[in-house]
Amino acid sequence: MISSRRSSAQRKNPALVEQKAARRPLLAGALRQLLHKGESVDGTLILIGGTDLLHFQIRVAQSHVRHDMTPSYWSHVAIAMRCDAGVEMHEVALDPPGGFTDMPASNGIRTVPLNRYDDRNRFPNLGLLRFPVQEAPGETVCDAILRIQRERGLLDLTALILPWLGFAWGAGLPTNPMLNGKGVPSAAFAEAVFAALGLELTPGLATRASCPEAIWQAARWWHQYYEKPVPAGDGRVRASAKPRGLYWVGQPHACLREF
Repeated sequence: MISSRRSSAQRKNPALVEQKAARRPLLAGALRQLLHKGESVDGTLILIGGTDLLHFQIRVAQSHVRHDMTPSYWSHVAIAMRCDAGVEMHEVALDPPGGFTDMPASNGIRTVPLNRYDDRNRFPNLGLLRFPVQEAPGETVCDAILRIQRERGLLDLTALILPWLGFAWGAGLPTNPMLNGKGVPSAAFAEAVFAALGLELTPGLATRASCPEAIWQAARWWHQYYEKPVPAGDGRVRASAKPRGLYWVGQPHACLREF
């Protein structure tokens, strides 16, 4: 198993609420349910659980960060941001639209529309998470994304994509990249963005092998960690807030589907 720490919390985060719907809503509708009036969508984490071969393999690989060794609900994470055209997602995917032609220049980061994961048969699981980020002048979520995209030396996401593709495709002698300290690219990207804003997305992990499951466990069980007082920019100390979110699980047990 992956080395990790157990949270001292005695109960799950009450601000993370499962939605008992027959089918999950489309992503745009789910965001409307989550956000408070006047609240910006920027920095909302979107968890996806897929059922094709690639997403199935990633869900199974993350069983090593679960105490019961069962596959994760989740196979991917993206960051929602508002732009001139509306709301889009920034992500590092192993199956990017249009292929990998601009991978070196973009460090694997793509901007995609919200409807990319609206196929509820292929992606039956959906989670939306809001972590207590305190943006500072000159260092917003958007700034952090652009810096990671432009400065590949900070975090080479392309170096994570290759071993995960080999694992998912069974190329060569593939081993689970997480066991070699290589995180899921989408989660490593999200963690780097939030780290630039001073927030740890996976306090329970003892390694740098981030993954969607570890982010999920942080929101679910490490809520007391996020409620600790934090320094404010004006020198005072203010209380932070627990993560909150909504989630829909249409396929709790990972199962491969053909399309």
